Formats: sequence, C-alpha cells, structure tokens
Amino acid sequence: MNALSNTNNPTPPDEKRAGLQIGHAILSFAVPIAFVAFCGAMAYAVWHLGTFYNQPEAYRWLTAGGCALGVVGHGAAATRARGTNAARMMHGISLGTWLVLSVFLAALYMVTSSPTMSRALPPEMVSIGEYVYALAFGLGLFTSTLALVIPSAAAHPLADGSHATIGAALSKFGEPVVIILAIAASSLHLFGFGQNVARLNMFSVIAAMVIADLSFLVAEKKTISELRSRHENGRYDKFDLLMWGMFGLLVLGYLVVVNIYAVRFTSGTLNMADSTLHTVIDFYAASPSILILCLAALALITALVDNPAGVNAHKSEITISKPLTARAAARIRAQREGWGELTSAVKGRAASAEITPLETLTMTATAPDTMANAQAAAEVTGGESKS
Repeated sequence: MNALSNTNNPTPPDEKRAGLQIGHAILSFAVPIAFVAFCGAMAYAVWHLGTFYNQPEAYRWLTAGGCALGVVGHGAAATRARGTNAARMMHGISLGTWLVLSVFLAALYMVTSSPTMSRALPPEMVSIGEYVYALAFGLGLFTSTLALVIPSAAAHPLADGSHATIGAALSKFGEPVVIILAIAASSLHLFGFGQNVARLNMFSVIAAMVIADLSFLVAEKKTISELRSRHENGRYDKFDLLMWGMFGLLVLGYLVVVNIYAVRFTSGTLNMADSTLHTVIDFYAASPSILILCLAALALITALVDNPAGVNAHKSEITISKPLTARAAARIRAQREGWGELTSAVKGRAASAEITPLETLTMTATAPDTMANAQAAAEVTGGESKS
C-alpha cells in the first residue's frame, strides 16, 4: 500500500518538473502567436499605406494579405523537412524579399502617420514607397512563380545527358550573370559620371564607358584562362597571369572610384572643388586612348614574353606558345625557306635547307618506317626474279 501510494502521489521534485514542462509547453505557443500578431500589424500598416497613396480598396486588401501570406507561406516552405535544397533556397530568397518589402512598407506607414517624423522624411522616399507599393503585386507574382517553378524544373534531367539536371546546367551560368549585372550597373554609373560630373559629349561618354568595361572583361578573361590552365593542366604562363591580373585590378580600381563619385553626385554629397575629382575627370576623358594603348601593349608583350610555370612546365613534350605567335613564326619560316630555295635555283646552287629540331625529330620518327618499306619492296622484287 505504501509503495502504491508513493507511485500515485509524485514527489515534490517531480511536481516541479511537471510544472516546468507545462510552462514550457504554454510558452512555446508564444512565438507563433507573436509571429501572427506581427504579421497582422504589418498587414494593417500596408493596408493603411495604400490609403495614404490613394490606392483602390481591393488592391489595398490584396496587397496587405499578399504580404502576410508571402512571409508565412515562403517561411513555412523554406523550413519544412521534406523537399529539395533548390526548393528551400528559392523559398528562402522569396521569404527574404517579402520580409524586406513588408518591413519597408510598414516602416514607411509609421513615418508618414507621425506628424513629427513625416516632416523629416525626404520626398524621394515617399516617391520610392509609392512605386514599390504599386509594383508589389508584380514582385509577389515574380518571386512566388520562381519559387514554385524553378525547383520543379531544375529536378528534371536534360534530354542530351550533358548535365545531370537542369539545375546543374543553370548553375554554370551563375558567374556570367553576376558579371553581366555588375558590368551593367557599372556602365550606368560611368554614363552618369560622364554626363553629370565630367560633362562630356555623348560620343566621349559612350566611348569611355564601353572601353572601360571591355578592358575589364578582357583582363578578367585572360586571368581566369591562365588560372584554369594552371588548375586543369598543371601549367600556365606566370608572366601573363601577373600582367593581366595587375591590369585587371587597376581597371577595377578605376571603375570603383568612378562609381563612388557617381553615387556621391546622385546623393548630393559630392564636392566639386575636390582636387582628386578633377584628376579622375581628366583620366575619364582620356581613358579610351589610355586603355586601348594598354590593351595593345599588353597583348604584344605577353605574346613575345613567355615564362612557363607549373608542375608540367619544363617537360620536353610540352610547348607553351601563343597560337598567334606560333602561326606568325611558322609563316615567317616558310617564307624564309621559300626565298632561300628561289635564290639558290636562280644562282644554280642547291638550296641549303635548314633543318629544325622538330624536323629532325620527324625524320628520326619516320626513318624506321622508310627502311621497312624499302626492305619489303626488295623482298618482293627478289621473289619475282626467282620465279
């Protein structure tokens, strides 16, 4: 009986542990409740911001509900246990997009609804908020479509079998897309700097923009080519890698400086009396000629100077040479040999052919075959004479 009574009546430590478990279970619901409350407040703020922008009531309700459902839906899809990594990544990107968009719109409503804070709000921010609010449905449709379509499409294999899945094929385009977007943004800043700060004519601005971007792309391509050759073949040209890498860094530094001045001009914080700014403007005006001269000089110098490096650089069967240089050297050698033969024929003397090491190697390799053919012909001739 005593043992049974002790089993039915928990001891004080057990009661305390049970109470803590009940408290934790109750408090575990606090986070979802707070999340729902914050989503409701955000939807309320977005709805009232539409009233500030004189949007139709139906659009206000749809936008407010879309912001709340976008955060909840993409968050749930990104954190669920079942699903592919591509789906989680796309839903995570969409969740981040909707969080930033919703917080921006809600914060803008709070600022515009306060008389004190609204006086310090720049008019540009109000205009940006109006454009973002008007395009909210387009952003939502875009992000939700990508989050639903891309993971399903990326899981299917390609018909030609070149890649395991469509996602593996699309992953190779990530780096070029990022580079193209960076070049596009830099081009806009270069164009704005030439128009607003340097105040050059349209032809000079376009030339400076195109030549700067082209110089960076060429340097980037040459550097990556040498690095890829080092990784795949174990050999590369150290001189080419050094020269093109340094040139690419210099062009990148120039682009960064111009972009900084362009952004400062747009924000209204640029000091036009800055001496460094005048130096940048002078270089910007002369950049097409300077960069073209640098490209031509680098192309010529790297074609003439070879400095092989790597684990396979000094093997006898490997020759590191530029295709253009090799073709030019072969053409010059052929013309020289042809001119020598013509001169010898005119003078009545046999042309003194200059045998190169490569020709010696070829003759040595083909000599056994020639001797074997001659021996076979002799055996055939001897057989016929005996018969």
